[in-house]
Amino acid sequence: MFFSRLRFLVFFFSGLAVWAASAPVFAGTDMFFDDFLIAVRNGNVREVQAWLKRGADPNLRDERGETPLLQAVRADDNHEVVTVLLENRAKSYLRNPLGETALMLAAFFGRSQCVDVLLKSGTDIGEANRQGWTPLTYAAFAGHAEIVGKLLANGAAVNGVTANGLTPLMLAARNGHIGVVAKLLAAGADRSLKGGAGFTAEELAARAGNTEISKLVKP
Repeated sequence: MFFSRLRFLVFFFSGLAVWAASAPVFAGTDMFFDDFLIAVRNGNVREVQAWLKRGADPNLRDERGETPLLQAVRADDNHEVVTVLLENRAKSYLRNPLGETALMLAAFFGRSQCVDVLLKSGTDIGEANRQGWTPLTYAAFAGHAEIVGKLLANGAAVNGVTANGLTPLMLAARNGHIGVVAKLLAAGADRSLKGGAGFTAEELAARAGNTEISKLVKP
């Protein structure tokens, strides 16, 4: 009797494991979604592809309101995962609750290869969040000179202004990112503009103690 029950349990759980491995993931539900997101965050391309083939929705949001694409660029420079998601109809224009797109996050976190993939896919380079920050604003603020160069080369507005009147040049100057400042100036950044508080990039740099940059951005 004992062995009969044991045999039943073995077959039951074996069958359950087989079902779990082969069961479809229905788009629009959260069935197995956590496992899919773990694969995305870990940069596991093969697992991500497997989940997508089984029907995982690349545009489903997690409890924080983020899509797999947003999580991919946040986690690491997972450009291969980003490519796979985009090839499977992931929408790059979807935003998190703060109004940030995948390109904005990639620019902020310095995901250079992800930026390449997103730009190649035709992602809107001029979209802004609720405070008027564009991908270029994020990259300039964070000091990612290489990404700033890529965005400028693809038509980003060098003098774009945030809701409180700050330009990429002002943010880079204030934060001490001389490499970014140099790229922005080479692209025609206006040194004479004043932010919402009435300060130019030169004045913001000086107030932050960035003397060399303040001289560089003097109107």
